[in-house]
Amino acid sequence: MKSLKNFTLLFGILLLTLIVLPVVSAETTYTPTTETTCSDGTCTQIIYSGVEYVEEKGEWKHWTEAKSLKDKGFEITILEDDKDYKLEVVDFNATSITVDLNPNGLSIFSNDVPVRIWNVKMKTVLN
Repeated sequence: MKSLKNFTLLFGILLLTLIVLPVVSAETTYTPTTETTCSDGTCTQIIYSGVEYVEEKGEWKHWTEAKSLKDKGFEITILEDDKDYKLEVVDFNATSITVDLNPNGLSIFSNDVPVRIWNVKMKTVLN
């Protein structure tokens, strides 16, 4: 009976070692366009055609989870440039954009300037 308990204990430790050790020993490193996972001397690298990961405060995150995408390889394209009312993109991420409607500090500025933000799937108009 005692040998059965010892066998069960040893089998449990062996099974745990086989399952947990490979997971613990795998290491993943990131660049903006790659994800490299190495385990037991074998590495697998995924290469993306554009920016997939960004680094914030020393930690790599998927671009959709980043607090800011400014200066991370993404750019905002202004489709209509109004000569009278300039627009400056202050910051942006996957879910929001912060703009300055008065970047030149004009003293006369109307608050009734419509801003249109276009998305591939939908159109949003803010008035």
